Amino acid sequence: AGGASAGIPGALSNQPPGAVTVPEQAGAATAEEAAASGNVRKQATRNFELDRTISHTRHQVGVVKRITVAVVLDNLLVPAAEGAESNEPQSVPLTDAEMERIRILVRDAIGFDAARGDSVTVVNQPFRKYVPEALADIPPPPLWEQPWFWDLVKRGAGFLLVIFLIFGVLRPILKKLADSGRDDTMAALESQLGEGLLAGSGAEGETPDVTLTGASNPLLPGPDASYDQHLDAVKSMVADDPRRVAQVVKTWIANE
Repeated sequence: AGGASAGIPGALSNQPPGAVTVPEQAGAATAEEAAASGNVRKQATRNFELDRTISHTRHQVGVVKRITVAVVLDNLLVPAAEGAESNEPQSVPLTDAEMERIRILVRDAIGFDAARGDSVTVVNQPFRKYVPEALADIPPPPLWEQPWFWDLVKRGAGFLLVIFLIFGVLRPILKKLADSGRDDTMAALESQLGEGLLAGSGAEGETPDVTLTGASNPLLPGPDASYDQHLDAVKSMVADDPRRVAQVVKTWIANE
């Protein structure tokens, strides 16, 4: 064959390879591909909220559209002129200058605005004097409505209560106590007198005239002495000389 190419005529494998061209930036392309093939992260946020608008509205409280003012002034009071019949002050109307000055004062006070249609009216008019009517005489209040009456009633009621306690409660109690003490005293006196009568009666039944009176006896109280003093004197005499007392009692009985 002499070193000639062998093969099937017309096949690509029997054709020699073409010229190969090597690019100069082969390394750069490789670096870009390597970078492109690394981890890449992308993040995006999308909100589907509705838009909201907040508004604050402050409405006006009120609007003054028009001001209308009316002022009525009384007359001036001036002293009475010399030689006048009455000394009472006289009522004199205001002058035009005074009225205008007051009108200006009112306009400045209310904030008068002619463009707004405000109006101010000042009138001078004498006021009617009030004359009080004579009051009818008020009758005096009845006796039981007087303040001193109830004070007197309270004092009288207290006085009557004290009188009732003294004569209705205390006096019967004291009288009962006095009567009981007097009964006890008389019983003791009678017992002592009985003993004296028995001891003083003689065999012959003679009764000498014996008396207890005498200025020289210090045991007897005076005529102005009280009942208790007389009773005490009799008790002491009965205790000292019961026989003599018995003779006196016998004399009284014989005289009766």
